[in-house]
Amino acid sequence: MKPIISPHRLWVRLGPFRFHMLWLAMLSPFAYLLAGGVYRTVRQVQLARTGLAAQALVLTEAYTGLRGVRGYYYRFSAQGRLYTGHTLSQSGYIPGDSIRVLHLQDNPSINHDLQFLQENYSISSPAIQNRE
Repeated sequence: MKPIISPHRLWVRLGPFRFHMLWLAMLSPFAYLLAGGVYRTVRQVQLARTGLAAQALVLTEAYTGLRGVRGYYYRFSAQGRLYTGHTLSQSGYIPGDSIRVLHLQDNPSINHDLQFLQENYSISSPAIQNRE
């Protein structure tokens, strides 16, 4: 009886390397998560270095995580348009609180809560105040 799938067809050649399709299938979710983490970190550092500050209004609590971390939506105005963002906080905000956010001048839809950036990346408030 012949096998339905030939074992020789499960190998992929990339230059001098050979990879089994099963290994590629198992490793692809990890590669996807790693690439996403790197992208988010680069974006946060870019915000910390070149972002412009704006006042935002906390809208609603989105969810509460397992470790007490809460997710919140906020809205702010930049270049005459309204933008919505999302942030995490352990201290907790109340809908209606005013918070400071950083956004990219070229693309204000890329934004984040200033407090989160200060807690997780080494940025100082005086540098941000000079960019308002």
